[in-house]
Amino acid sequence: MSFDRISLQLSEWANTVLNGPTVSLSRPGALSDSDSPWVSLYLFQLQESTLRSTHNRNEYQTLLRYLVTVHGGDDQESHRLLGDLFIAASQTDLFDISQEMLPYDFWTAMHIPPIPSFIIEILYTQSKPQKPAKPVKELIIDTQQLD
Repeated sequence: MSFDRISLQLSEWANTVLNGPTVSLSRPGALSDSDSPWVSLYLFQLQESTLRSTHNRNEYQTLLRYLVTVHGGDDQESHRLLGDLFIAASQTDLFDISQEMLPYDFWTAMHIPPIPSFIIEILYTQSKPQKPAKPVKELIIDTQQLD
């Protein structure tokens, strides 16, 4: 599975939970001209995973972090939608949630004021390509160690 497939599945999950508003993978505020409520599931960070205690050397493990925000419509509707997503996210085993406060500089870079949000974290695991073993060209047996 690839990052884009994970993003698509997350978007489908949000559509199932909310059944109505537009769900976008765009950055927060990107559809600012919309009067209808819409949800942003913005992939804002990738980081090497430290979630698993046993790290398999044959796998890449990356934590995908999506910022979840709601825009457009009135504030009450936005809060209801965000709350519905947060409750559904806290009740699934598909991913983890974080309520980390993002720094003001983040919101400034997005060109919007800080708004209510939460973060969905999804662990992405992919097998590393295996290097083929070098062929054995000759067999060397140390007979002195056998005595």
